[in-house]
Amino acid sequence: MSAMAAAIVGGKIHLFADAIFYDDDGIVSAIHPKIWKVPGLNASFISRGQGRAFPYFQMIIHECGFATWDELKSGLPLVWKTLDELMDHTPMDILIAGFSEKNDRPEVLYRHTVKGNENGVLAAGNTYIYTEGAFSFGCSIEYSENICAEAIRAFEKSRNEKCDINSYHSGRLSTFAHAIGGRLQHVELTREGDRGEVLLVWPDEVGKRIEPLAA
Repeated sequence: MSAMAAAIVGGKIHLFADAIFYDDDGIVSAIHPKIWKVPGLNASFISRGQGRAFPYFQMIIHECGFATWDELKSGLPLVWKTLDELMDHTPMDILIAGFSEKNDRPEVLYRHTVKGNENGVLAAGNTYIYTEGAFSFGCSIEYSENICAEAIRAFEKSRNEKCDINSYHSGRLSTFAHAIGGRLQHVELTREGDRGEVLLVWPDEVGKRIEPLAA
Protein backbone atom coordinates (compact mmCIF):
# COMPACT_ATOMS: atom_id res chain seq x y z
CA MET A 1 0.00 0.00 0.00
CA SER A 2 0.96 3.61 -0.40
CA ALA A 3 1.49 5.74 2.70
CA MET A 4 -0.09 8.65 4.54
CA ALA A 5 0.80 10.38 7.79
CA ALA A 6 -0.27 13.22 10.04
CA ALA A 7 1.25 15.09 12.96
CA ILE A 8 -0.01 17.79 15.29
CA VAL A 9 2.86 20.12 16.11
CA GLY A 10 2.47 23.46 17.87
CA GLY A 11 -1.25 23.72 17.16
CA LYS A 12 -0.75 23.00 13.45
CA ILE A 13 -1.70 19.86 11.56
CA HIS A 14 0.83 18.46 9.11
CA LEU A 15 -0.35 15.99 6.47
CA PHE A 16 1.90 13.85 4.28
CA ALA A 17 1.14 11.49 1.41
CA ASP A 18 2.80 10.01 -1.63
CA ALA A 19 1.18 10.39 -5.05
CA ILE A 20 1.31 6.98 -6.70
CA PHE A 21 -1.48 4.82 -8.11
CA TYR A 22 -0.83 1.35 -9.52
CA ASP A 23 -2.61 -1.78 -10.75
CA ASP A 24 -2.76 -5.23 -9.12
CA ASP A 25 0.66 -6.08 -10.57
CA GLY A 26 2.35 -2.97 -9.20
CA ILE A 27 2.52 -1.15 -12.54
CA VAL A 28 2.15 2.60 -12.05
CA SER A 29 -1.12 3.82 -13.55
CA ALA A 30 -1.07 7.47 -12.44
CA ILE A 31 0.82 10.03 -10.38
CA HIS A 32 -1.57 12.45 -8.69
CA PRO A 33 -1.85 14.30 -5.34
CA LYS A 34 -3.60 12.40 -2.54
CA ILE A 35 -4.14 15.31 -0.15
CA TRP A 36 -7.42 16.97 -1.15
CA LYS A 37 -9.44 19.80 0.35
CA VAL A 38 -12.69 19.11 2.18
CA PRO A 39 -15.35 21.21 0.37
CA GLY A 40 -16.54 24.26 2.29
CA LEU A 41 -14.28 23.74 5.30
CA ASN A 42 -10.78 24.57 6.48
CA ALA A 43 -9.91 20.89 6.36
CA SER A 44 -8.17 18.32 4.17
CA PHE A 45 -8.29 14.57 3.65
CA ILE A 46 -6.15 11.71 2.36
CA SER A 47 -7.27 8.28 1.18
CA ARG A 48 -5.59 4.99 0.31
CA GLY A 49 -6.87 1.97 -1.53
CA GLN A 50 -9.06 3.35 -4.34
CA GLY A 51 -8.63 6.47 -6.46
CA ARG A 52 -12.38 6.92 -6.92
CA ALA A 53 -12.76 7.52 -3.17
CA PHE A 54 -11.44 11.09 -3.60
CA PRO A 55 -14.16 12.53 -5.86
CA TYR A 56 -16.85 10.48 -4.13
CA PHE A 57 -15.92 11.82 -0.70
CA GLN A 58 -15.76 15.41 -1.97
CA MET A 59 -19.15 15.01 -3.66
CA ILE A 60 -20.78 13.63 -0.50
CA ILE A 61 -19.39 16.42 1.69
CA HIS A 62 -20.45 19.07 -0.83
CA GLU A 63 -24.00 17.70 -0.96
CA CYS A 64 -24.24 17.52 2.84
CA GLY A 65 -23.29 21.22 3.09
CA PHE A 66 -21.56 21.09 6.47
CA ALA A 67 -20.80 24.59 7.77
CA THR A 68 -18.25 23.59 10.43
CA TRP A 69 -15.85 20.81 11.29
CA ASP A 70 -18.02 19.83 14.24
CA GLU A 71 -21.04 19.50 11.94
CA LEU A 72 -18.98 17.23 9.71
CA LYS A 73 -18.09 15.02 12.68
CA SER A 74 -21.74 14.73 13.68
CA GLY A 75 -22.71 13.81 10.13
CA LEU A 76 -20.04 11.16 9.59
CA PRO A 77 -22.33 8.12 10.05
CA LEU A 78 -24.32 9.19 6.97
CA VAL A 79 -21.13 10.15 5.11
CA TRP A 80 -19.58 6.74 5.73
CA LYS A 81 -22.76 4.87 4.78
CA THR A 82 -23.03 6.76 1.50
CA LEU A 83 -19.33 6.41 0.72
CA ASP A 84 -19.33 2.67 1.41
CA GLU A 85 -22.30 2.20 -0.91
CA LEU A 86 -20.74 4.26 -3.71
CA MET A 87 -17.49 2.31 -3.29
CA ASP A 88 -19.35 -1.03 -3.36
CA HIS A 89 -17.79 -1.66 0.05
CA THR A 90 -14.32 -1.86 -1.50
CA PRO A 91 -11.61 -1.85 1.23
CA MET A 92 -10.01 1.56 1.74
CA ASP A 93 -8.93 3.97 4.45
CA ILE A 94 -9.31 7.70 4.88
CA LEU A 95 -7.82 10.38 7.11
CA ILE A 96 -9.48 13.78 7.64
CA ALA A 97 -7.93 16.78 9.41
CA GLY A 98 -9.46 20.02 10.69
CA PHE A 99 -10.13 22.23 13.71
CA SER A 100 -12.91 21.83 16.27
CA GLU A 101 -14.46 25.04 17.58
CA LYS A 102 -16.38 23.10 20.20
CA ASN A 103 -13.25 21.40 21.59
CA ASP A 104 -10.87 24.27 20.70
CA ARG A 105 -8.23 21.98 19.23
CA PRO A 106 -6.87 20.46 16.01
CA GLU A 107 -8.24 17.01 15.26
CA VAL A 108 -7.44 14.19 12.86
CA LEU A 109 -10.00 11.47 12.13
CA TYR A 110 -9.17 8.04 10.71
CA ARG A 111 -11.34 5.21 9.42
CA HIS A 112 -10.69 2.05 7.44
CA THR A 113 -12.90 -0.71 6.06
CA VAL A 114 -10.26 -3.43 5.83
CA LYS A 115 -10.96 -6.63 7.72
CA GLY A 116 -7.69 -7.59 9.37
CA ASN A 117 -6.11 -4.12 9.43
CA GLU A 118 -2.33 -3.96 8.94
CA ASN A 119 -1.58 -3.40 12.63
CA GLY A 120 -4.36 -5.63 13.94
CA VAL A 121 -5.55 -3.00 16.42
CA LEU A 122 -7.97 -0.57 14.78
CA ALA A 123 -11.31 -2.22 14.05
CA ALA A 124 -12.84 -1.81 10.60
CA GLY A 125 -15.66 0.71 10.28
CA ASN A 126 -14.90 2.71 13.41
CA THR A 127 -13.85 6.37 13.38
CA TYR A 128 -10.76 7.11 15.46
CA ILE A 129 -9.75 10.60 16.61
CA TYR A 130 -6.20 11.86 17.20
CA THR A 131 -5.54 15.13 19.01
CA GLU A 132 -1.78 15.03 19.56
CA GLY A 133 1.40 13.37 18.36
CA ALA A 134 2.24 11.77 15.03
CA PHE A 135 0.65 8.76 13.35
CA SER A 136 0.98 7.04 10.01
CA PHE A 137 -0.28 4.23 7.80
CA GLY A 138 2.00 2.51 5.32
CA CYS A 139 5.11 3.98 6.93
CA SER A 140 6.35 4.65 10.46
CA ILE A 141 6.61 8.31 11.41
CA GLU A 142 7.69 9.58 14.82
CA TYR A 143 6.87 12.87 16.50
CA SER A 144 9.45 15.59 15.84
CA GLU A 145 9.60 19.36 15.95
CA ASN A 146 11.19 19.07 12.50
CA ILE A 147 8.31 16.99 11.23
CA CYS A 148 9.04 17.45 7.51
CA ALA A 149 12.53 15.97 7.88
CA GLU A 150 11.04 13.08 9.86
CA ALA A 151 8.41 12.49 7.16
CA ILE A 152 11.07 12.38 4.47
CA ARG A 153 13.00 9.79 6.51
CA ALA A 154 9.91 7.65 7.14
CA PHE A 155 8.60 7.71 3.57
CA GLU A 156 12.02 7.04 2.05
CA LYS A 157 12.54 4.06 4.36
CA SER A 158 9.16 2.54 3.50
CA ARG A 159 9.61 3.30 -0.21
CA ASN A 160 12.66 1.04 -0.23
CA GLU A 161 10.71 -1.87 1.27
CA LYS A 162 8.38 -4.24 -0.57
CA CYS A 163 4.90 -5.12 0.66
CA ASP A 164 1.89 -7.11 -0.51
CA ILE A 165 0.10 -4.43 -2.52
CA ASN A 166 -3.06 -6.56 -2.72
CA SER A 167 -3.33 -7.24 1.01
CA TYR A 168 -6.44 -5.05 1.31
CA HIS A 169 -8.39 -7.21 -1.12
CA SER A 170 -9.41 -10.76 -0.23
CA GLY A 171 -9.35 -13.14 -3.17
CA ARG A 172 -6.54 -11.37 -5.01
CA LEU A 173 -3.16 -13.00 -5.46
CA SER A 174 -0.40 -11.62 -3.25
CA THR A 175 1.93 -9.31 -5.16
CA PHE A 176 5.03 -8.02 -3.40
CA ALA A 177 6.25 -4.74 -4.83
CA HIS A 178 7.39 -1.27 -3.89
CA ALA A 179 4.33 0.86 -3.17
CA ILE A 180 5.35 4.44 -2.32
CA GLY A 181 6.25 6.89 -5.05
CA GLY A 182 5.51 9.78 -7.37
CA ARG A 183 6.20 12.57 -4.95
CA LEU A 184 5.92 13.36 -1.26
CA GLN A 185 3.23 15.98 -0.67
CA HIS A 186 2.99 18.08 2.51
CA VAL A 187 0.06 20.24 3.60
CA GLU A 188 0.21 22.40 6.72
CA LEU A 189 -3.18 23.28 8.22
CA THR A 190 -3.69 26.17 10.64
CA ARG A 191 -6.84 27.84 11.91
CA GLU A 192 -6.29 30.52 9.25
CA GLY A 193 -5.94 28.20 6.26
CA ASP A 194 -3.55 25.81 4.55
CA ARG A 195 -0.22 25.77 2.78
CA GLY A 196 1.00 23.02 0.49
CA GLU A 197 4.35 21.97 -0.93
CA VAL A 198 6.15 19.04 -2.53
CA LEU A 199 9.00 17.77 -0.36
CA LEU A 200 10.35 15.12 -2.74
CA VAL A 201 9.92 14.04 -6.34
CA TRP A 202 10.78 10.42 -7.12
CA PRO A 203 11.74 9.24 -10.64
CA ASP A 204 8.73 6.96 -11.14
CA GLU A 205 7.02 6.55 -14.51
CA VAL A 206 3.52 5.55 -15.59
CA GLY A 207 3.58 2.10 -17.16
CA LYS A 208 6.52 0.89 -15.08
CA ARG A 209 7.05 -0.56 -11.62
CA ILE A 210 8.38 1.54 -8.76
CA GLU A 211 12.13 0.92 -8.58
CA PRO A 212 13.75 2.82 -5.68
CA LEU A 213 17.39 3.64 -6.28
CA ALA A 214 18.32 2.30 -2.86
CA ALA A 215 16.35 -0.94 -3.16
